[in-house]
Amino acid sequence: MATTSASITVLQGPAGLGKSVLLDQLAQEIGSERTTWLTSSADVASCAERLTRGEHIAEVILLDQAECADTDAWGELVNLVRGFGARLVVATRTPLVAVTSGLTLDGSARIVTIKDLLFTDEEVSALAAVRRVRLTPDEKAELHRTTDGWPALVDATLREHRDTTRRSHPTHTGGHHRNDAVERFIRDEVIRVVPAVELPALTNAAVLPQFDPVTLAAALAEPVDQPTEPDNPPTSPTQLIDAWADTGLVVYAPATGTWRLLEPLRRSLLASLDIKRPGRRGEVVSQVARMLVEAGRTAEALPYLVDATLDHAVAEVLRERWGSDLIPFARTGPVVNEAVAAVSEEVLANDPALLLIAAVTSLRPPNFDVAAFRFRLAQAGALLDHDVFSGPLLTYHGLNMMLARFEGDIHRANEHERVALDLVNAISSDERNEHHTRIVFLTAQIGASRLAEGDLANAEIALRSARTMAHNNRATWFSANCAVLLAYTLVMRGEIAAAQHEADSALALVQDSGLADYQFTDHLSITFGLLALERGRTTGVAAILHEALDRMKGDAEPPAARLALAWSTLALLTRDPIPGEQALLLCGPEYTTNQLPFNAFLAGIARAQVRLSQQDPKAALAALDDVTAPPGHTAMLVVTRARARLAMDDAAPASRELAELTSDSVVPRTVRADLYALQAECALRLGQDAQPHFHSLLALLQHVDSRRPILLAPRLCAAVIAGHLSPPPSSHLPGLNAEIATLDRANHEGIPELSDRELEVLTALVSDATLPRIATTLFVSVNTLKSTTRSIYRKLHARNRHEAITAARALGLLPSSG
Repeated sequence: MATTSASITVLQGPAGLGKSVLLDQLAQEIGSERTTWLTSSADVASCAERLTRGEHIAEVILLDQAECADTDAWGELVNLVRGFGARLVVATRTPLVAVTSGLTLDGSARIVTIKDLLFTDEEVSALAAVRRVRLTPDEKAELHRTTDGWPALVDATLREHRDTTRRSHPTHTGGHHRNDAVERFIRDEVIRVVPAVELPALTNAAVLPQFDPVTLAAALAEPVDQPTEPDNPPTSPTQLIDAWADTGLVVYAPATGTWRLLEPLRRSLLASLDIKRPGRRGEVVSQVARMLVEAGRTAEALPYLVDATLDHAVAEVLRERWGSDLIPFARTGPVVNEAVAAVSEEVLANDPALLLIAAVTSLRPPNFDVAAFRFRLAQAGALLDHDVFSGPLLTYHGLNMMLARFEGDIHRANEHERVALDLVNAISSDERNEHHTRIVFLTAQIGASRLAEGDLANAEIALRSARTMAHNNRATWFSANCAVLLAYTLVMRGEIAAAQHEADSALALVQDSGLADYQFTDHLSITFGLLALERGRTTGVAAILHEALDRMKGDAEPPAARLALAWSTLALLTRDPIPGEQALLLCGPEYTTNQLPFNAFLAGIARAQVRLSQQDPKAALAALDDVTAPPGHTAMLVVTRARARLAMDDAAPASRELAELTSDSVVPRTVRADLYALQAECALRLGQDAQPHFHSLLALLQHVDSRRPILLAPRLCAAVIAGHLSPPPSSHLPGLNAEIATLDRANHEGIPELSDRELEVLTALVSDATLPRIATTLFVSVNTLKSTTRSIYRKLHARNRHEAITAARALGLLPSSG
């Protein structure tokens, strides 16, 4: 900025962009002797007068917020600085009349706009480093989505993140406080200065993720009551967009030729709109989608129409476009399937984009129809030109990947993937930007196919990529779907901490976006169930898995084998036959998705685990005879076979088979923990030294929050509970023996029931406060507190405060210390 050839530099945009900070940095770089600060109209007039008299002035003149600008003296100053070799740098929220387009065209003035002032990813990373905040790629994507690079909001988010990570037990209250602060900032510092005459139109524009003059005109089709203001306020869509661009409220995307509001501003406007005018969002989207369809731009409308949150828009467009005899339109959200069904077959059969809409809507819950989905896809395929790239063609191949997996045919899914990728690789970057939503969908389907093959590493890569693109493009349904599948992928990779974080984030996303009841959330319930089981907890897991089962009934691609694995693991840990029967019901051929490679493998493992829970190890081995492990999953098959041999008290061959496994890094950490645990189990049964294997297990468990492998190895579990095998002093797992004893008891006897008062006291015991201090805080006597504490110790089989806290954390009654 200091080296620009322009005499006048204007930092222009709303509050919170760091304009004042940039002026301060510039002043420090140049030096006080070379700069002059103007802080009032009198200063501006004085500076102009000095220039008029030819007096010497500082090399750089700085003016912050320009509240004293656009006076006669200011206009004179702008004209004078160019002739005296001085530089004028101004920070302003609104365009300056004296800085004309002529000045910018001849290079005398330079406008630094919102796009230049928003933080890039690199600048966010640099600021995070300064703040000593570590951000995962997912957290960076989320920060970008929620702040849009707005410097003040980025800084506030990073500070909150740092403060939260420093607390032992983070809560959600900090996020709520930050959100309130952000909302106040947007309302008081940004929206407050928007001219009242423009605010209704700006609110309508906020409904659209992106817009151009044509789509904005459609969004403003309904007349709005606008306050009367002087000075010829902007009225046409083009004028409005220009005015918003001048004040830094919108950002331009050259690749698509569209504009969008800054995301924090958009969220604030939409929240206000939903309160003041419920249903208006749907009306605006319907207007825009109807305009696109009527203009023959159905393909462009498709992203709006297939958005799961805009069912009412689909029905409205279809009703208005193809006849008033369709089903009555309800503002509360009609059933899209019925709306599509009401359109004449002649209309549908001649429009491939509408056929794709019809295909998608046939999968809407609660009554999906795969046959109709297949039929509509075939119809669309017959109309599409497969030799020329188009958006509908890309969507067609993505949907066919889904259909192929529905039918258990991964090879056909991969063939459609290959064709789709060839199409994408052949188009220009501008076309990629134009069809970004379809590319997000395709990438998500690639992730789902890699998961179906058991290629978990590449599944994670594709799902992360799709979710990040969906976040950045505000495609909520895709974001939620990818987040849910990613959480499941991580738990199968043995990345327990990452899986828990992703599952919690996915749950918040689907709840906040109103998608919590959609069928793809069956994967989320399975993930939460598997996470609990991996930690050795069984209480409440059956209810979680029943919830997954209920949602799976409405899923066209049911994860039956994945749910079967969770049920069978629950049966092993509890020795309860009922979960095993649930697992067996999910392993059959009636679920065509069980033919997919990874699902077929998991179904085989589930059958074997059920037989082990039924004390029939020979049947377990027989169930594994025809099981083929996908690449990277041989260890899981060997571990299950070794578990069956140990159940037959055949430790020697089990030990040999386990020893043959290599230390391949592809093996999920939780499966590797099984390997070490079973090697220790074999050593105990063969009278050998189990310590080396136990120490390898301990080293791994310090990185993996898993206790299941020990609980499923009977001799090892008994040795740990008895203290014959204990973590050394250098271990970070000093309470492991007590944890295993607590979990083993709870899995077979049930979790102890604590009263509300006991839970309150238990939570207070985590602190370093003395009992008298805790009693004062809880407004009870010390004797009452001691009595409650003794009751807690008895129920948790603990001898002291430390053991009680350890046991409570193991059971999930208290948050983990990590």
